[in-house]
Amino acid sequence: MRSTSLWGAADAAGLENLSVLAFAQRDAANVIATIAFILGGIALYNLLLRTELVPRFISIWGLLAIASLIAANAFGVPDLTQGFEPAMILYLPIVANELFLTGWLLFKGFSSVGFSSEARIPSLSGQT
Repeated sequence: MRSTSLWGAADAAGLENLSVLAFAQRDAANVIATIAFILGGIALYNLLLRTELVPRFISIWGLLAIASLIAANAFGVPDLTQGFEPAMILYLPIVANELFLTGWLLFKGFSSVGFSSEARIPSLSGQT
């Protein structure tokens, strides 16, 4: 008696095409998520720098780390799951900054200066 598979040979080629499509969509989603993270990071660290809710060095470190993340993505650093590549070192500043900021906010909190009634966010034109 001949054993037949639920999926025929033609279906195997179709499944291969579906898997290629799924991986392509995953890669596109990763790019969109990275762009959103970079834009959100720029906004967050710029806001923290202007309001002085955390020390300046954390905000400046965050902006420099975002620049490093942009460089890592522009150079096309390979997937982190494929093993170590020397260019992956460009991810370390943002990882360290995010962990440090988390610890700072857990143990020290925000600066009370940013919450005072006199504290205002300076405008880009320099007028207050």
